[in-house]
Amino acid sequence: MKSRVLTPRLLVLAAATLLAVRAAADFDPWPRVIVQGTVTNTIYQPQLDSWDGFFMKARAVVTLQSAGDSESVYGVIEVTAHTVVDKTQRTVQLYGLQITGARFPSAPDNEPEYLDELRRLIPAGPTTISLDRLEANLAILQQSQKARSVPVENTPPRIIFSDRPALLLRIDGLPVWSPVEGPRLQRVLNTRVLLLRTLLPASLGRLPAGDLAQRALERGAESHGRPAQSGGPGGGFGPG
Repeated sequence: MKSRVLTPRLLVLAAATLLAVRAAADFDPWPRVIVQGTVTNTIYQPQLDSWDGFFMKARAVVTLQSAGDSESVYGVIEVTAHTVVDKTQRTVQLYGLQITGARFPSAPDNEPEYLDELRRLIPAGPTTISLDRLEANLAILQQSQKARSVPVENTPPRIIFSDRPALLLRIDGLPVWSPVEGPRLQRVLNTRVLLLRTLLPASLGRLPAGDLAQRALERGAESHGRPAQSGGPGGGFGPG
């Protein structure tokens, strides 16, 4: 997932687009209203998805309103066309204009019917639009694609599950073991909890009953429902 941030340059280009649209308003008016039978179709200015100077992809908002209906049905159409640019006249001829898809969120069941109706509105010959309008739209598209993006971390967290009572011990990195004065014990230095292990062989691993380490071993074992015992060399209470 990514979020886009509008830059000052992008805002300037948006203003330039507005000026270009005003200059071309008389020659290339939008929206365009086409009445077919009892349905009034309104097509708003297309917004470019891509254009290489020869082939364009765009989308446009459309509304359909039948006679007697108080509200219009809104949707979006996707169009493609081959283009021929006339820089002298500042025009672009669209050939082979096609509506490749349509979405009507408020009336999804009628999308095929609406799509067929809109396709019948496509003129047989080329359609002329303003080059200034198209170039301004393209500049906005290019700057929008270059706009700074901020990646969002969506990796799910690691979930640790235990089917019996347990205690989560936090250790800063790998355990750093250090000898403890007295019995042959080691404790982890890089954690706030008292985490011990014995270095005695398994047959001699039990500590004096009053020893703090032994009590810790017993508590840990009792919480898991089994007798307390020390492991072999390197074994004990905590990660080995």
